[in-house]
Amino acid sequence: MADVNLYLDNNYLDMGAVITAPFPFIVVISGRGGGKTYGSLKFCMETGMKFLYLRRTKTILELITDPRYQPFKRINADTGRNISSSYGKGIGSFKDEDTGEVIGYAAALSTISHIRGFDGSDLDIIIFDEFIPEPSDRIMFNQLTALLNAVETVGRNRELEGRPPIKVVLLSNSDLIYGDIIGGLGIG
Repeated sequence: MADVNLYLDNNYLDMGAVITAPFPFIVVISGRGGGKTYGSLKFCMETGMKFLYLRRTKTILELITDPRYQPFKRINADTGRNISSSYGKGIGSFKDEDTGEVIGYAAALSTISHIRGFDGSDLDIIIFDEFIPEPSDRIMFNQLTALLNAVETVGRNRELEGRPPIKVVLLSNSDLIYGDIIGGLGIG
C-alpha cells in the first residue's frame, strides 16, 4: 500500500482508502474523533456496501440503535440522507427511509451467538467499533473467539462459493492498545 494517502483534505481518516485495502482483516487504532466510525459508515452508505455494525455489549447496541443516538444522525445532517435505526430481537437495523432499503445491521458481540442462524450472506463488511474496551469497561472473556464465531456466522462458506471473504474492520481509540483480540491475533 505504498503511496496511499490515508487522510482527507480535512485531516480526517480516509476510511474509504482503508476499507478498500486488499486485506480481509483491518485494524484501525487512532485518537478519538478522527473519523473512524463516521467515515466507515458513510463510505458503506455511499458505496452500497451492506454492513454489520458490531459493538461489544447489548447495552451499547440498544443505545446506538435508539434514533436519538444512532451513528447516522450526524451523517444524515451532513449529507441530507435519511437513515433511520431500529432494534428488536437482539439485532438492530439501519434503513434508508427514502428507498425503504435496509443498508446495514447492528449487533452486540456479547449476544451475537444467540442469533447464530442469522443470514449474513448479503453483507459485505463487519465494522466492529470500539473493539478494545476502555479500562473501566466490564471484562468480556474470550472476545476473540466470539468475534471469530461472528465472522463465521456472517461469512459462512463465501470462499467455497467463489466469493471473497467478508471484510472485517476493527476500530478503536488509542487510549489502550492491548486487549483480548489484539493479543489473540498476535498483533499487539
